[in-house]
Amino acid sequence: MATILIVDDRESNRELLTTLLGYRGHRTVEARDGLEGLERARAERPDLIITDILMPTMDGYEFTRRLRADPEVAAVPVVFYSAYYLMQEAHALAAKCGVEYVLAKPAEPEEVLRVVEAALGLAHTTIPAPPVEEFDREHIRVLTDKLSQQAGQVGNLSARLEALIDVGHELNVAQDPSVLLERYCKAAREVIGAVCSAACITDESGQAARRYCSGGVEPADPTSPCPSCGLGGPVAEALSNQGAWRGRNGPVPAGMPGCQPEIGPLNSYLVVPILTRSRTYGWLGLGNKLGSAEFGADDERLLTTLAAQLAVGYENSRLFEELKKRAEELEHEVAERRQAAEKYRMVVEQASDGIVIANERGDCLEVNARLLEMLGYTREEFLGRNVQDLIPRADRSSVPWSVDQARGQIFRKELRFLRRDGTFLEVEVSISGLEDGRIQAIIRDVAERKRLEMQLRQSQKLEAVGKLAGGVAHDFNNLLTVILGHSDMVLSAMDAHDRRRRDIEDIRDAGARAAVLTNQLLAFSRKQVLQPKVINVSDAVSSLTKMLGRLISSNIELVTRCDEDTWLTKVDPGQVDQVILNLVLNARDAMPLGGRLVLETSNRIIDERQLPDHPEVPQGEYVTLAVSDTGSGMDAETRSHLFEPFFTTKALGKGTGLGLSTVYGIVRQSGGYICVDSEPNRGTVVKVYLPRAAGQGEARKARQEYQPLPLGTETVLLAEDDERVRRLTASVLDQLGYTVLEAADGEEALEAARRHEGEIHLLFTDIVMPKKCGNEIVDEIRRDRPGIKVLYSSGYTGDVAAQQGALDPAIPFLQKPFTPRTLAVKVREALDGEVEGMWPEGKGSQTERRAKNDPGASHTA
Repeated sequence: MATILIVDDRESNRELLTTLLGYRGHRTVEARDGLEGLERARAERPDLIITDILMPTMDGYEFTRRLRADPEVAAVPVVFYSAYYLMQEAHALAAKCGVEYVLAKPAEPEEVLRVVEAALGLAHTTIPAPPVEEFDREHIRVLTDKLSQQAGQVGNLSARLEALIDVGHELNVAQDPSVLLERYCKAAREVIGAVCSAACITDESGQAARRYCSGGVEPADPTSPCPSCGLGGPVAEALSNQGAWRGRNGPVPAGMPGCQPEIGPLNSYLVVPILTRSRTYGWLGLGNKLGSAEFGADDERLLTTLAAQLAVGYENSRLFEELKKRAEELEHEVAERRQAAEKYRMVVEQASDGIVIANERGDCLEVNARLLEMLGYTREEFLGRNVQDLIPRADRSSVPWSVDQARGQIFRKELRFLRRDGTFLEVEVSISGLEDGRIQAIIRDVAERKRLEMQLRQSQKLEAVGKLAGGVAHDFNNLLTVILGHSDMVLSAMDAHDRRRRDIEDIRDAGARAAVLTNQLLAFSRKQVLQPKVINVSDAVSSLTKMLGRLISSNIELVTRCDEDTWLTKVDPGQVDQVILNLVLNARDAMPLGGRLVLETSNRIIDERQLPDHPEVPQGEYVTLAVSDTGSGMDAETRSHLFEPFFTTKALGKGTGLGLSTVYGIVRQSGGYICVDSEPNRGTVVKVYLPRAAGQGEARKARQEYQPLPLGTETVLLAEDDERVRRLTASVLDQLGYTVLEAADGEEALEAARRHEGEIHLLFTDIVMPKKCGNEIVDEIRRDRPGIKVLYSSGYTGDVAAQQGALDPAIPFLQKPFTPRTLAVKVREALDGEVEGMWPEGKGSQTERRAKNDPGASHTA
């Protein structure tokens, strides 16, 4: 049994030899290259070494040369084991280094065992030839040798062809350009037979992009030039001439000291460009021909063929890489577009506006659910229609429904769309051109916006009139106070048969009418001074029923339907009476030929389900007052101006046009809402919604018959900046028996209070005065006179009075203009703490007298 060292870079070859030799009882040791083989040989001292010739790091020839130089292992016999097509080169190398035996890959097992036994001296390797005596027999031997040599060459060529075919298979297998470059570089070295090989791919600027070396020189960075490569000069020549370049002992360029010691100097070289018809990709080179001094023409042709195959394969691999990368990019782009399309679809479907996409002719291609809901179509009915068919003919000319008109801009226009049922829908259309040539239109229903805009304009008009009314109310009220007060005083002093009495009464009536108009303006502008109380509206309607029957015509049937369990609401009782009165008068005027008038009260809860039917009324609990008639009704145009002041269609002198505007102001100032439902010749229903109030209601006092003016003996401090009003007030109070201390402003009032030594029972003060206002006077006087009673008066609007802190319901208040009777009643009430209503002005209620002075305004304005 012998110890045999097997040196081969291919594991399959080592396994085959190990198994085969194991059958004969031999012990084997393995090494992957020449460098490792030297270490194992020195360590194991084998009886025989079988080595491949072409190996990385150190080939078989260099391995054998160094083995023979080491005295300890120099005598170990060596067998070369090489590819069949390299047998010629193997025998030449064997002769150089004293190797007697050469095996061809692949070899038959019997041949391997025969050669191993011969190398170990276990069998004879030569058979003596019979003596040759004739010339012919010698001639036949020579011919036979030649024939064998030719057969060997043919076999070598056949083996090389098979190797080329195997390499060509890489074109169909390798997809990575780097892998392809590595495999071709190794194949070129093995097929042609060289100590080393190198291949390089360059970029557009000539710099190395990919590089690979086979045979012991592995570059540290495959994308940088190898500083020790001895092929530098031939590479430059091959690339510049676009052809093969071969020779012996080529000059080493400056800065390139040559290959590594394992390779040795390049005694021969062969370099060819890797090129196609359109581009040069790099170069493929070999160094140190095995078994020969230089590379031949056959080697050049073979390497050129390999380089051409490599060029095609590399170009295909590169294109495949680019296609793969592009496919990945497209796949990613498709996924992103799919996500974007899904997001767009969700946005379109969930949009609150209608969206339609059409082609350049206007044919609908896509539509969202909102537009179908707005127009009343199904998706099948809508798609395929032309958008122009949805627009009334009169509006079509102004809509740019073409790609050229819509491209690069957004066109907006308000117009009408036709619903499926033929009705019109007011919309705002935004049209824009898409990148793909289609047109997108966004349709927004603007009916609600227009309604809000109309309400805003109405509110602005009402606010403007309200500011005007509030601005003149103070001066008017002072003037009317003087007119009404002196008229009453003159009338009370005149004989009933005095012929001038009629003139004074006309003056008094004109002043009363002016006072009513001023109050109506203030009510409309919501600037009245209200004195709200918690009341039951049903009680208010019941108490007015008798009077209302006298106001309407006999051909009108008056029906009241009051809910017994009506909730309480907090309003000014006098203003509620005025609201009922004005609504009844308007209903009366809308039925000149007679009809039916119904007053109803009920409780109503407005929740989310009822909001669409009551868009102007927010959610909450309300007490409703409804006044309905069977009169002429109103059209939409009339309803749009219904609450505007001075709007009337009645004959001149038949009404002021302030009836419904007054109702509107009172209701809104009381925190309520008013709705009107009316159609021509179908009557009218006016509903007032007043918010529910919690708490105990205040009982309404029965209206009493006429009583004389209440008198008094107390001292009253009168603070009034208007001289005429102050004179009138002082005169009335003096006649009623009071002691009056007059003051023209706040400081005079304080001085008068300090000078007066006796008790002052009542401070009757205007709210707004120069120097000091009414509430300031009250605060300072009460420091010295804490028990003094207070009665406020003002001709200003409610917001001004509220700013001065005088709207506390616990403090008596007298609104200008006032009459001597209302003055007497309020002063007595302030002194005694009595409730309002004990001292009526005269026969009939205040509401009834207002009705006489104000004809009102009909539903038709």
